[in-house]
Amino acid sequence: YLTRKDDGEFVVQTTQRLTGSLAYEYGWSPTESGTYALRITAKKSGSYVTHVVVGGVNVEEAQTEAPTRAPTEAPTLTHDPFSMKFTLLSPGGNYNVGYMIDMSVELSGDLSDADEIQYLTRKDDGEFVVQTTQRLTGSLAYEYGWSPTESGTYALRITAKKSGSYVT
Repeated sequence: YLTRKDDGEFVVQTTQRLTGSLAYEYGWSPTESGTYALRITAKKSGSYVTHVVVGGVNVEEAQTEAPTRAPTEAPTLTHDPFSMKFTLLSPGGNYNVGYMIDMSVELSGDLSDADEIQYLTRKDDGEFVVQTTQRLTGSLAYEYGWSPTESGTYALRITAKKSGSYVT
């Protein structure tokens, strides 16, 4: 479980081991007002698998007057959180060396939460390598095709950044 305040970096709050349950809970209490993004990242054997992010969570200083909503009520989001997904790419695909793999993406939510996206690849158990970076122009769709130059098992990933800081 990670949190990010304003345009800062994500900070790990805690880690949980999966036990086979379908639901997991974690409570976090911010100590400062600001706009937060909350993230949960899934890993297997220390390697990234997937994640989910909720952005635009506004935290304000406690008021001395009576609260206007029940304290257990979730905060109201000011906008839909930024998210992205591959448009055609799906897990488990087989491709030939030299043939293009369509890594095009579709964006949704508040596009002001990011200003660039990166397309990354990882061969076998190696490190992720940035293949290209695209500046966001307000479009909801971005195209990129990548061609592997040697055979292997690859992980393909997209990452969003804002002012050089990781978003999702």
